[in-house]
Amino acid sequence: MQRSQLPELNETSGDWPTANLPDRLTRIIESVAADLMDGRHVFVSGAAGTGKSVLVREVTRILEGRMGRSVALTAPTGIAAKNIEGVTCHRWFGIPVADHYVDYPGRYPKALVDVKPKEMPCALVVDEVSMTRCDLFDAIGRSLTRVNGAWAGPRLRLPMLAVGDFFQLPPVVYGSVRDVVAEAYPGSEDLLPHAAPAWGAMGFRCYELTEPLRQSGDAAYFEALNAVRRGGDEGLGALWWIYDNATRVRADETLASRVLARNREVDAWNERMLTCDPSARGPVETRMRTMTGYVADGLRDWRCNVPESTSFREGSLVMLTANDQAGEYVNGDLGRVARISRGTFDVTVTLADGDEVIVCEAEQRRTRMTPVEDVMARLEDEGITDTAALRSFMSKLKAERRRDALWWQTNRVMLEDLLAGELDDMRSLPVSVAAAHFTPIRLAYAFTVHKAQGQTMAAVDVDPADFWDKGQLYVAISRCRELLGLRFLRPPTIGGYVVSEEARRFYAGADWVSEHGYRKVTRKIKKRER
Repeated sequence: MQRSQLPELNETSGDWPTANLPDRLTRIIESVAADLMDGRHVFVSGAAGTGKSVLVREVTRILEGRMGRSVALTAPTGIAAKNIEGVTCHRWFGIPVADHYVDYPGRYPKALVDVKPKEMPCALVVDEVSMTRCDLFDAIGRSLTRVNGAWAGPRLRLPMLAVGDFFQLPPVVYGSVRDVVAEAYPGSEDLLPHAAPAWGAMGFRCYELTEPLRQSGDAAYFEALNAVRRGGDEGLGALWWIYDNATRVRADETLASRVLARNREVDAWNERMLTCDPSARGPVETRMRTMTGYVADGLRDWRCNVPESTSFREGSLVMLTANDQAGEYVNGDLGRVARISRGTFDVTVTLADGDEVIVCEAEQRRTRMTPVEDVMARLEDEGITDTAALRSFMSKLKAERRRDALWWQTNRVMLEDLLAGELDDMRSLPVSVAAAHFTPIRLAYAFTVHKAQGQTMAAVDVDPADFWDKGQLYVAISRCRELLGLRFLRPPTIGGYVVSEEARRFYAGADWVSEHGYRKVTRKIKKRER
């Protein structure tokens, strides 16, 4: 089979020499680039380690070289966005962080408000799209249609390249929010993005990557992982083959990361390693969380998904758990504590890439989708009818020392937009009700499966006994480059091996582009300005 003849794919770029990429992958890269240049939406999937990140990098390089314009790089989480040197979908589109987006109408992307037509990105990447819940994908799709004026291509102004694997972890949804989203999307148990009406309307050209890059030196391990990914009797047999051939003993427990099912197990191992890590030194520092309520109506469900306290030492292996406003670090970055400032909340951390960053106290807000009429009723109770009245009212709050002053201050921008008539098409609004103030650092000798997704590790210890959700086992055992780097702490169980039937149906029924349908890039290279 003939590989792509693009000159961009016959040189060295980044971690991989592109001239040595599998021929089929280079042809897919060129075809995806051609689709996007033609203004069509594209979806690329594939097992862990098949080159999805490489494809994003190479397609971006081709488009920017040939179109003379940038590619917008986004992902649903901070660490996924950083992996492609992009920003989160929420930040790029200006979508508020909220419990759900069932009633969210979609708005013109915030990142494009002041962009001149000639500076408009030529394509939009949404990496790790499988982590995007269907209601959020609908919000993204509706917002993107504001730019394109149509759902599907060709000739869209801003086509999307969606990249992800639906066999990995399904989107996270908690408690009563699941009921709200499930009612709005009754055909989807896992609430995957393909269940969103926007997905079907966008007419994606779909490609599947099938050849290994991460486990390129261990073909048997890759084939077994792919069988585990898809499930069934073949997957179960492959799982036991991996277990039988994985590493049994480690000379040094500190050299491997542990991937576990539950936070309590992660916390227990991290607490043990807090004093056992030979690289750590000095006394243990413990930072306590503080909570602030923005409402005074008896609400107590203020979970902000941050620990009550966190402990570490100088030299401890840690993960950062918040995005830095200046962009120096993101949620999911790994490193070691270099220095602890005991007079302030600041901690200096040396990241995995060698950069030193000062980690400051962070705020994690709790928002709740609230009917617009309830918010308007609160404004009416205070006699507020326009933005001028709102500013006048808020200027008095501090002097009056009102308990709910923070509620008004935190929601000020949203309230101003509501009074200005900019939110008339919304039935519910994301209202901030509380916040946690904390040092965004956690020990990182062990991770939950959700924190491990997207990472590549040299040595991993997996305890699969308590896995319960779809894709957890597959994500955990696919983090290693080689089978010899993987160790099972306990044997896997049948109950812990769960594969999404919804994902299986999608992959079986998707209209995948065949090799006969691959396209060629024909546009000439655009001269760049010096």
